[in-house]
Amino acid sequence: MLTDRSGLPRRRRLLRVVLDSSLRLPHDSRLVRSAQGDLLVFHASSQLDRVWALESAGVRLERLDVMNGHVSLARVIERLGELQVLSAMLETGSRLNSAALAAQIVDKLCLFYAPRFLGPDAVPLLAERGRIDAAPERISWKAIGSDVCFEGYLRDPWKM
Repeated sequence: MLTDRSGLPRRRRLLRVVLDSSLRLPHDSRLVRSAQGDLLVFHASSQLDRVWALESAGVRLERLDVMNGHVSLARVIERLGELQVLSAMLETGSRLNSAALAAQIVDKLCLFYAPRFLGPDAVPLLAERGRIDAAPERISWKAIGSDVCFEGYLRDPWKM
C-alpha cells in the first residue's frame, strides 16, 4: 500500500510513487483503489486502455523515456525535484535496489532486520551484480519492536 505508518503529523499527504515501465499495475489492486491523488506512476507504456483505466481510478501517470528497458531513475528523481519532493524512500526489490545504487541516487540506507529465517526463496537485497561501492558513514542501529534498523549514509546530500 506504500502508506505512511509513522503516525507523524504531515503538512501534506505523502506522495506514493510507483515505477512501472510496462504499466502492469492492476487497476483493481488495493494500491490503485486507495488512490486519492497521492499515487503517481511513472511508466513508458503506450497502452492507452491501461492509461485510461488507471487515470479513471484516480492514479496520476507520467510517461518517461526508457533506458535499458526501464524508466530512467535519473529522470524520475529529476521529475520528483520539479514536483518539490525533497526526499524519497525506496521500497524495492533487488533489481531496483541495484539500479538505484548504480545510478548514485541513494544518499541513505535503512536496512531492517527481522528475527526470522527466510530460507533460500527469500528476495535478495541486491541483484547478482549489485554492490555498494561506498562505505556507509554516520552508522546507527535502533530497535523497532523485535526488528532492528541499520542506518548509514552513503553520501551527504547537503554537500553537493
